[in-house]
Amino acid sequence: MRRCFAPALFAMGLIFVAGPIAHAQEKPAETLAEIGARLGRDTEAAYAASPFSLISKDYFARFVRDPKAALRAGEVVIENGWTLELPAAPSPVAERMAGYFADFMQRRMGVTLATRRAVEGEARSAEHVIALDDAAKIRKLQPEGFVIRIEPQRIALSSPSPEGLRDAIVQLVDRIGFRGAPFLAAGETTYRPRLEVRLGSVPKNGSNRELVFMGYNAVLSGGGSLYALSTSDAIPELAVRRAPGLLEQNHVPGLPEQNRAASAEARAHGLKTYAFLDIRQKFPENDPVFVAHPEIRGARTWRADGEFVLCTEHPLVQQWLAESVQGLFKADPQLSGIVIIIGGEGFYHCFMRPFGVEKGHTNCPRCEALGAETVVANLCNRLAAAARSVSHKAEVVVWPYSAQHVWSADAAQLGLIEKLKPGVALLTEIEKDEYVQKPGGVNKHLWDYSIDLIGPGERAKAQIAACNKAGIHVYLKSEPELAFEAPSLPHIPCMDRWVDRAEALASCGASGAWIFPAFRANYGTSAAEVSKYAWWTPTPDKETFLKQFAERLVGGQAGPHLRAAWKHVSDAIPLSPLLPPYYTGPQYLGPAHPMIADPEATVPDVFFGY
Repeated sequence: MRRCFAPALFAMGLIFVAGPIAHAQEKPAETLAEIGARLGRDTEAAYAASPFSLISKDYFARFVRDPKAALRAGEVVIENGWTLELPAAPSPVAERMAGYFADFMQRRMGVTLATRRAVEGEARSAEHVIALDDAAKIRKLQPEGFVIRIEPQRIALSSPSPEGLRDAIVQLVDRIGFRGAPFLAAGETTYRPRLEVRLGSVPKNGSNRELVFMGYNAVLSGGGSLYALSTSDAIPELAVRRAPGLLEQNHVPGLPEQNRAASAEARAHGLKTYAFLDIRQKFPENDPVFVAHPEIRGARTWRADGEFVLCTEHPLVQQWLAESVQGLFKADPQLSGIVIIIGGEGFYHCFMRPFGVEKGHTNCPRCEALGAETVVANLCNRLAAAARSVSHKAEVVVWPYSAQHVWSADAAQLGLIEKLKPGVALLTEIEKDEYVQKPGGVNKHLWDYSIDLIGPGERAKAQIAACNKAGIHVYLKSEPELAFEAPSLPHIPCMDRWVDRAEALASCGASGAWIFPAFRANYGTSAAEVSKYAWWTPTPDKETFLKQFAERLVGGQAGPHLRAAWKHVSDAIPLSPLLPPYYTGPQYLGPAHPMIADPEATVPDVFFGY
């Protein structure tokens, strides 16, 4: 048995579930699959029973009207009798967002808005109206910028694009939500996005609505094994790896029904979509694919009797890869891009985990003669050329996760970046693999996700500079809620640091922030919500924002105490000397996770099981 102390302070961000922790009961031995299925069911049940699950299922649930709110001088009040007016020919995104705004006003503010469309050729209404314009000609404003103008009898939201109008409605909801009433200060503000791509994940049990109102404009949608999705017959023996049901008759070949539905729903919200692909599955030496084509066999991986990858430098494999990627973009022409991990896992090539050679080498003679940077760059560039042969704006986003430990000659993969061509984009972590010096000679290795170093680290800075020089996009990965200073917690409420991280992402010169969870669901907590407040100019003052944010969560009386708690937790993070292992015990239940505030509490060993 072990003793555990999780300071009660950590509970002050949103999350506390009381109650005893049950001891494990003696049962017959379960298989790994049975354990996984049981834990999955238990996790879902625990989360569904938690009252905090409402915040990830319904973004608007975090707002409430303050019955004591009083109108201030210079404010405009939205009341029953006002009308929400769409353009004469609104985009589907505008219609969707107008519906959300009307729902927010009715459910959370108690105001019922009439809705109508403007009439082409007629002057738009001037009194008691919220007018939406998703095709406004606004000089010197990029497509996803927007203007909000508040006047005594009229509120106007204008943007050159439906996506900009979407974000204007998000901003208006936040203004009203923070005020705790449908009171808006008169005036005009022009908002400009600071990042081109803001990729997130749909909060658990929520929808794209929640994602949009948390400030994101892109999402991972679909994907999986390229072997399962491919429609190429360049290597006929690979057809057996196509997943049953994915290539159904009367549907677009190559794109599963669930992927199509998810992508269509995302685009109804104006979201960019990216598919995450892998070729993780490998081949035994006597596989029919090698019997028929022995020349395409690439590196043996992992062990002396390990399986083989396909050699990406062989013309037949290159043809299969190109046709497979082309098939995806033909099936889904609106797909923004595909994402592959080219470092230590995911999308295998001959320098990824080859057996019996030193780092940077391979046991595939064809690829060994070319070198790692050339082979990996060739793979990336060929995939990008294939994608752009179908969709001229498509991107292949390549993520060299752990490449420096597996094949890369330098920590920042600068040799690889120099060889990349337009159509390829780099995804990298804002803080991974840096070292932070601590008092007493402690050298803390950030071997994975951390909030100790705000970032960007030296590695990320070098990669940003190299990508900007090469003229390719670079995206920075950050976890939305989780940092491994405290992996047993659903999130760390060090809100000062999360705001600083959001500012770093927006100001470092990267093309976008990819804030999606790699290890568990996004629970939509305050840590996940806070990033968007740094993503447009003008940005709010940090201290003013955190004070108002705390009051919005817990009210004016308790707000200052919550704000102080956030500051204490933020100040405590540098005292953490290491990143402990993760994947241990029931650590990923989100707000349903048990918390132990008693330093004398005894915790069963099973709680720490791997």
